[in-house]
Parts: sequence; structure tokens; C-alpha cells
Amino acid sequence: MVSNIDVLPTLLEACELPIPPGVQGQSLARERDAIFAEKTFHSYYDPMRCVRNARHKYIRNFESAFAVEVPADIQAGPIFRSDPSRYSKDRPSMVELYDLEADPLEMQNLAGRPDFAAIEKKLDDRLWRWMRETKDPLLDGPIPSPRYRSAMES
Repeated sequence: MVSNIDVLPTLLEACELPIPPGVQGQSLARERDAIFAEKTFHSYYDPMRCVRNARHKYIRNFESAFAVEVPADIQAGPIFRSDPSRYSKDRPSMVELYDLEADPLEMQNLAGRPDFAAIEKKLDDRLWRWMRETKDPLLDGPIPSPRYRSAMES
């Protein structure tokens, strides 16, 4: 597993330059046991954070939203227009947990199941720890949109 934040440390290491403090990534020469992902805005405010290891993916959704975010340019296309209801269902859960080995298409959310409680707790703890380590702004509450911040500057 790799993350795009690993590119800079890899290049610095290859050039035999020191990696500055605060750089989050690590050289691709070292194996990761987990990667993290985040989204706050795309087409709309939809904050979510994720941790993934070789077997499981854990997602925490911080707002209710559509189960699948369909960008405006795709909404204009024939596949979306043939059945918009297929994409406009609400996301069913604040927490998602998938077994990527048994369910690579992530069709079966395992969050809340007693037989996966230990895995869910471990990944949840790891995600919150990462959010604290990276000083995630969601820890302070909802994040104003770029448009809101721009409007407030006027």
C-alpha cells in the first residue's frame, strides 16, 4: 500500500536529502501497514475520513449525504439520467467497515456486527489517533466551505 504523501519523502531519500520535520509520508522503500484518506469537499460538503490496512477499510462519515457522490458532469450523462434514483439514496451509516478480501467491491457494510467489533474498534481508534496527530480541522467542528470563507472576506 502506498499513499501520494509518500512521493516527497521517497524523492528526498533518493537524493540523499533529509526529510523535514512534519512531513507525513514515508519512503516507498518501507512497507506500510495502513494508509489514510480524507475528503471534506468535492461537489459539496461531505467530510469523511478513512483508514485502510491490507484486509479492511474503515470509513467514518461526518455528515449525511448521498451514498454515491456523482459530480455534475456525470449527472449530465445518459447512464446517470437513465436512473438517477440509483445514485440518490442516502448513505445508510455513519460508519462503514469492509472486508476487502471477502468483499472487494465493498457491497457489505460490516460495521456494527458483533463478530467484527474488535476490528471496528481497532480501526476506529487508529483513525481518531491519526486525526489528532495531523491536527485534522474536523476535530474542531464543521469546516466552512471555501466559498463561505471567500464571502466572509468581502
